[in-house]
Amino acid sequence: MEAKPWYVPGKWYTSPLNWEPPVRAQMSGLPKKVFLRDVTMREGEETVGAIISPDDRPELALKLDELGVGAIELPKLHSTEEVADLVKNFRKAGVKTKIAYFSAKLRGDWKKDIDRALKVNADILDLHFSFSPLEIFSDFRDGISKDEIRRIIDGAVPYAVERAREVAFGWSKA
Repeated sequence: MEAKPWYVPGKWYTSPLNWEPPVRAQMSGLPKKVFLRDVTMREGEETVGAIISPDDRPELALKLDELGVGAIELPKLHSTEEVADLVKNFRKAGVKTKIAYFSAKLRGDWKKDIDRALKVNADILDLHFSFSPLEIFSDFRDGISKDEIRRIIDGAVPYAVERAREVAFGWSKA
């Protein structure tokens, strides 16, 4: 198949419908560049029965590096030291892509969690706030309050920004 805007061999394929004038007209604010973050190792390690061997992780990271992803999320291993060693192994193998660590939870002693996560020496520190279904479905009447969430975020985000090279923030369901 020859190259078209929606198909560039070896690079991408999207639906040709994305290139129709009525669809394109709705995309006026699209950025020139898209930042992709690969979560294969983190999500894979959370899948029952799916294990990426320690020896295969640097090789996988190098392949993702070759693909040009913007960042690679680290798996959640047994200890911060193990994750820090993995970052060292990635760098020793020649991985240049940014490394993201999705581990700083904003519950309880969040300063301790952020300080522990910083020891990994990842390029991006991910802060995330997890909610239980009970909190979500009760509109936060049961469990943590919206004011408490705001108070924690107002303290944790600046605390992390002062200490990490780059900080990302998100939400997740506990």
